[in-house]
Amino acid sequence: MVALKQVDTGEKRSKRSSGVKATGSNVVKVESGRNVTLTVAGDQLNRVVTPFTNPLVHTVSKAKINVDGSVVYVSLAQEDGPSTMFITETGESDPSISLTLVPQAVAPREVRLTLAGGVGSVVSVSGSKSAKWEKSLPYTEALEKVMVGTARGEVPPGYNLRNLASHDPSPRCRMAVRVEPRQVLEGHNFLVVVSRLTNISSQQLMVDESTCYQEGVRAVAVWPQVSLAPRQSTELYVVYQREMGQKPGKRPNVLQQRSAEPICDSEPPKKVRPQSRPEPIAVSAVSEVLQTPRPVSAELP
Repeated sequence: MVALKQVDTGEKRSKRSSGVKATGSNVVKVESGRNVTLTVAGDQLNRVVTPFTNPLVHTVSKAKINVDGSVVYVSLAQEDGPSTMFITETGESDPSISLTLVPQAVAPREVRLTLAGGVGSVVSVSGSKSAKWEKSLPYTEALEKVMVGTARGEVPPGYNLRNLASHDPSPRCRMAVRVEPRQVLEGHNFLVVVSRLTNISSQQLMVDESTCYQEGVRAVAVWPQVSLAPRQSTELYVVYQREMGQKPGKRPNVLQQRSAEPICDSEPPKKVRPQSRPEPIAVSAVSEVLQTPRPVSAELP
């Protein structure tokens, strides 16, 4: 009975200990590139549910690995000790999940991995897939399909659905409304911020999407309600150019920099002829497909 209790609780250690603290939680939040150590059953089959649609496992260990959908089945010999692996989306290098699996005398385990900042159980990785999809369509049509799909609750091909980060643009509307950003759809060229928009006035309000335009915005739409009663809410979709959502680069502090370490050329920059601004883009097809009461605004600032 004592031995059985040790197997159930994971108290019995393997003969080859890794010397690291392994987590026994069934749901583990992971960050790209940061290693996580997990306790698994030695000489048994373990089930690892990944946040990827088509995971690819990279390892040089003797572990027996089988991939089925988003699930990775792993079997480790207890006498072989810990095994390290990287898991990525097939065809993508980022994000990557780094795992160290420590086999012990415990029951077979199922571990569910969630990416920090991810939304939902499966994350579609942005990159070459979203770029291929966007480039397969004319610019305006791709923009329209992103807006329509977002309103329908869909994730465009190759896009990454995640929570709002500090470096993401924050939508603002020049109306008596409260805008609460909730989600981000991240593609190759486009970044969609989905917000909850609430009428904070005491009167019926017709939402004017043109009041939500700012630098970098390519399209704005609301759904399912365009006319809001006091305190009533609807969803707001704002599409930005992708560079608007990039993490800011790091600039060295000049107070900590030695004078002999220039970081830029001493010569003045050459004059460059300014490029013309792109023409305004109309996305009236969004409202036609979704049957909104009026067309969606889509002119550039």
